[in-house]
Amino acid sequence: MVKILCSFKLIFVFALLLITVISHGQQESDLSKQDISKIKVDELSDDQVKSFIDRAEQSGMTEQQLEEAALARGMQPSEIAKLRDRVEKIQKERGSTNDSEKFLNRERKYSKESTLTNKDEILTNKESLNVKEEDPMNVIFGTILTKKEKELKQLQEKIFGFSLFNQKKLTFEPSLNLATPQNYQLGPGDELIIDIWGASQQTYQQKITPEGNILINNLGPIFLSGITIEEANGIIKKDISKIYAGLRGSAPNTFMKVSLGNVRSIKVNIVGDAYSPGTYTLPSLATAFNAMYAAGGISINGSLRNVKVVRNDKTIAELDFYDFLLKGEQKNNIRLQDNDVIFVSPFIDRVEIKGQVKRPGLYDMKPEESLKDLIYFTGGFAGTAYSQRLKIFRKTGKENKVLDIFAQKADSFKLVNGDEVLVDSMLNRFENRVEIKGAVYRSGIFALDSSMTLKQLIAKADGIRGDAFMNRASIYRTKEDLTMEAIPVDLSALMSSASNDITLQREDLVIIPSIFDIKEEYTVQVEGEVRRPGTYPYTANCSVEDLILQAGGLLESASFARLEVARRVKNVMAENTSNQIAEIYQFQITQELKLSDTAARFTLKPFDQVFIRRSPGYETQAIIRVQGEVIFPGKYSLSNKTERISDLIKRAGGLTPEAYPKGGRLTRKLPENEQQQQRKKTLKMLKEQLIKERMKKGGEMKDSMIMDLTTANDSAIGINLDRILANPKSSYDLILQEGDVLIIPKELQTVRITGKVLYPIVTRFDKNQRFKKYISSAGGYNAEAKKSHSYVIYANGTVNQTKKVFFFNNYPKIEPGAEIVVPQKAERRGMSAGESISIATAVSSLAFIIVTVVNNIKW
Repeated sequence: MVKILCSFKLIFVFALLLITVISHGQQESDLSKQDISKIKVDELSDDQVKSFIDRAEQSGMTEQQLEEAALARGMQPSEIAKLRDRVEKIQKERGSTNDSEKFLNRERKYSKESTLTNKDEILTNKESLNVKEEDPMNVIFGTILTKKEKELKQLQEKIFGFSLFNQKKLTFEPSLNLATPQNYQLGPGDELIIDIWGASQQTYQQKITPEGNILINNLGPIFLSGITIEEANGIIKKDISKIYAGLRGSAPNTFMKVSLGNVRSIKVNIVGDAYSPGTYTLPSLATAFNAMYAAGGISINGSLRNVKVVRNDKTIAELDFYDFLLKGEQKNNIRLQDNDVIFVSPFIDRVEIKGQVKRPGLYDMKPEESLKDLIYFTGGFAGTAYSQRLKIFRKTGKENKVLDIFAQKADSFKLVNGDEVLVDSMLNRFENRVEIKGAVYRSGIFALDSSMTLKQLIAKADGIRGDAFMNRASIYRTKEDLTMEAIPVDLSALMSSASNDITLQREDLVIIPSIFDIKEEYTVQVEGEVRRPGTYPYTANCSVEDLILQAGGLLESASFARLEVARRVKNVMAENTSNQIAEIYQFQITQELKLSDTAARFTLKPFDQVFIRRSPGYETQAIIRVQGEVIFPGKYSLSNKTERISDLIKRAGGLTPEAYPKGGRLTRKLPENEQQQQRKKTLKMLKEQLIKERMKKGGEMKDSMIMDLTTANDSAIGINLDRILANPKSSYDLILQEGDVLIIPKELQTVRITGKVLYPIVTRFDKNQRFKKYISSAGGYNAEAKKSHSYVIYANGTVNQTKKVFFFNNYPKIEPGAEIVVPQKAERRGMSAGESISIATAVSSLAFIIVTVVNNIKW
């Protein structure tokens, strides 16, 4: 019986950890993040336990580590005992052939003979020690890596060149479609193709026998084993010319060529620190690179720097794969022969380089190589590297040691196994930077030359602009203790005398302010009857006329009676008790809308405000509209400010015979602020209503319905058209406003019933039916109806509601075109548990206070 590789306790603990991942459907690979406290061993099948025993054996974690991980995640001792029994029972049933032995047998299989033609097996072999997504177990259960496997994977990724022979995108399979190399050495199993053409034509296809011969009829055996294809061509030509005489002589009329058909297979032994050492069957055209690809490259402890090819107990080639990785060269990539041995040596000196290099990682070093060679292997320093000095962390065998190596000594400094090289980043500062900002022509960063002065820096910036504030500039300097100081500069004195110049230092910042930066921005304002009223920048000597021209000129509605300028009152003393806050200037505008001479000459000052008044008698046309049953419906312009409804009907030719005066209504546009409030109110109400309907019926809110209501900017005004026509100019006859719409319908014959009724409908008007009869025609009230608050909206826009007379409801009268609306009862919310407790607590506290007061009263 093959013994299992670890104790039962190790197996069942690790199996439990992994089964937990499956049971909870999690993909997280970190075992510390899994919750195994709720796992029941009795609910696990034997297959689930068996499928993870192999993984427990491969984990490499100690029994103590597994126990600590399991207990830390809340595994119950009782479940541990149950799992132990399950594992022991499964192992007894499996007998001598357990899952651990199967795993080892699979490894032995792939480390034995393997061919390049079976690429799937080789890939499986290369990945057997490193769990990947292609593993069938991972396809089913997800990728589950132990902590040690993660560390191993990270180490492999750090080793430079480790993945050269262990990736799918880069293959080193030998090509069999090449022309036959003339120095190819023949051997048993090779197939030769002999083509004869000219006076005679014939093709022979012969395979070299195990004895090393080929057999041609009428010639006998020809020995070819161990010679090159070029030499074989001469031997065969000499022998076969006995049959084809045309091959001989100085002027032959028959020709011959020997080429290689199918090549033989050879056995190559790969030993040492290869990823998958073993014996491999390869094509005879295979090279050392092909063999290393078949074996998956090197192992963790192997070196790409010293791979030997041994033939007949002699080293015939030594390969350094860094030549291929760094230069693309394939030195000593010789063609292999049968029974060649490839030996992968363990690394001698492996060092790690971190920080600001192009390829940080682990590199194998030869004894004669230096720190400079290591930097070359990494591709050189990164652009942000501090390359003047490198730090070396070395293990002395007793303790750690730090070495500082200057760049000029890198070519002579030898590294030893385990060294760590750290390349720091350079400092984020400049050694020769100065900066100038403000009123110069070319502000920005400049290089600090030796003994550069402020005047020289200003000259580099192409000089000072005309708007520079010459009384003062500032140099902000960083001192040695990293604090800042400001050095004032008199620019006028600096530019007029060289003796006042200042020598600059590294990181100096020079700021030359503009006069516009240190004074308030001046503006002027124009309001009223101009095309573009608003605020404009102030300019010196700007007149009222200039400002009006900037604003697009006067409107036709401007009043020629008055133009007004308001000016700030400045320099008011504290003792001045005057309450004046502005000086007012008034000017005339001619009837041709031109400024008077006085106004044209008036010069504005900063922050002046100019007001152009509207002419009192100027009015634009006001448009109203009449629709429906009049002789001439359409748009009309108000003739005067007091035109009324009766006047409009008269201008429209009067009512038609089909008109229904009782249904006449007037709509008027709301003021803008009222429109916005109405939109918000209507939108909120509609959303609440539609949300309730959706919750009840699963319906959807229609945006078009919301838009229709939110864009309703008109207010309906109830009118009595019969009284208006009977008593023109009376209080019922309203004065019209711009935008009013008078609507006179035909005689209406229906009544609409909406709200909280069982079946809202539009029904025929019947003068003999009363309010409750119409409600009945809509199925009656529903459970949410508030009957006493029902109301009627008449066709002319007026509303009448139900009234209480003693204990009875007095319902409104119904007229043609009316709408009966039954509102909903207010929602009643039950008292929550928290509210009940709060009230009970308050009551009990009050009762306690009352009892205390009563007990303290002395009767």
